[in-house]
Amino acid sequence: MVALARWSLQGLPQALGVIILFGGLGMLIGPLFHCLGGAIALLYALQRGLRPAIQLVALAMGWFVLIDWLVFGGLGQASLLAALTWLPMPLLALAIHRGDALQHGLYGASALAALAVVMVFVILGDPAPWWEKMLTAQLQGAPFHKLWQELKTDPASLAALVAPWLSGVLAACWSVLLALSALLARAWQAGLMRPGFFRTEFLGLHNGVVLTVLLGLCALLGMVSPFFLTLCGPLAALFFYQGLAVVHAMAALLRSGGVWLALFYILLIFMLPQVVIVLIMLGCLDNFVGFRKRAGHQQANKPDNPGP
Repeated sequence: MVALARWSLQGLPQALGVIILFGGLGMLIGPLFHCLGGAIALLYALQRGLRPAIQLVALAMGWFVLIDWLVFGGLGQASLLAALTWLPMPLLALAIHRGDALQHGLYGASALAALAVVMVFVILGDPAPWWEKMLTAQLQGAPFHKLWQELKTDPASLAALVAPWLSGVLAACWSVLLALSALLARAWQAGLMRPGFFRTEFLGLHNGVVLTVLLGLCALLGMVSPFFLTLCGPLAALFFYQGLAVVHAMAALLRSGGVWLALFYILLIFMLPQVVIVLIMLGCLDNFVGFRKRAGHQQANKPDNPGP
């Protein structure tokens, strides 16, 4: 992938071709390929500058809008996914350039998602009733009748339970997609310019006590306000990344760390919600306990040849 990233930096046509390729794969396979296109756009912005990156994103967006109009007769899923994953890349480049740090790019991703939450609540109000209505209509459809009878569950009550959380989850997912592009772009940039730097940068992710307290306040206020409950989503995403950094740092201290990391990601795939919650909690606790510093000190103080 580093070789492809290097080739895409040779000029606008090369970068545009790679982004269009990833966008097409995203339409056929899944949105993660749009993140690869976003990573190319972000890398182009970091290496070539903001103005060339804006031109690149505009051309790529124009291509997919044209495809949507020609194939579907209007703006569709391809244009929406491209807009959500590519248009923010110049802004993330500005954030990363500000401190020459991956951490700032992750802050930018969560800030954009939080801004989207604010705009939704200001313009449309609480979206939970709309989600509840839509979910109830979908869950009460014919394909689910037998399932609800077997479970003896009212789909309307399930929709009412899920609806208040849905906007926050979607905001968090969007911020994670943007963050994934930032992680990939920064890793490729390090591979091209400073080999090994990305590992140090990622393992050093740290949000601090202030953001931890802010997340706690939003969680408390979320008990009475849907706005603050929704804001918890993009804020919690920051601590998910920090939790991942803690896991990777701890694994690096073990002799069989690669095996433990592989088992961890298998567990993450099969128990996604539970492991994500544990990682968020781990990221929050790390700001008070300092797991990586403690483990590093213990490793440094460990004798090379312990006695009997």
